[in-house]
Amino acid sequence: MIDRDLFLFSLYAGGMSPVDICFLRHRCIKEDVIVYERIKCDKIARPVLLDKAKVIIEKYRNPKSEYIFPVFTRKHNTTKKMQGRVRRLSHNVNNTLACICENLGIKESVKWNMARSYFISKMVDEGYQPLQIAE
Repeated sequence: MIDRDLFLFSLYAGGMSPVDICFLRHRCIKEDVIVYERIKCDKIARPVLLDKAKVIIEKYRNPKSEYIFPVFTRKHNTTKKMQGRVRRLSHNVNNTLACICENLGIKESVKWNMARSYFISKMVDEGYQPLQIAE
């Protein structure tokens, strides 16, 4: 279930990348906005926190963890181990998405990291300019 929720959260959070979701902390939630530094490009992102994303956050809320999602455990205590965990989780999410697509008769391949492209395409379809979306 978490695999599906992580993909949906990415869609609802402006196409947030898998690695950014894994490292997302509670302190990044500022009322109705998520404020975080994108790991791969050192830019600050500020997607609106949609109600659907809030529901997913609440589902996994753990006051004992600084991270929003239960991705890391105590054994992930080095950068290398955390990166390995993100890779394995991405593989699991992609396998789950493949099963969902197969069950629904969807022929196209859907991957976790494609949520950003889907989000941008939807915004363009709704009339937003690409430069507006990039901000």
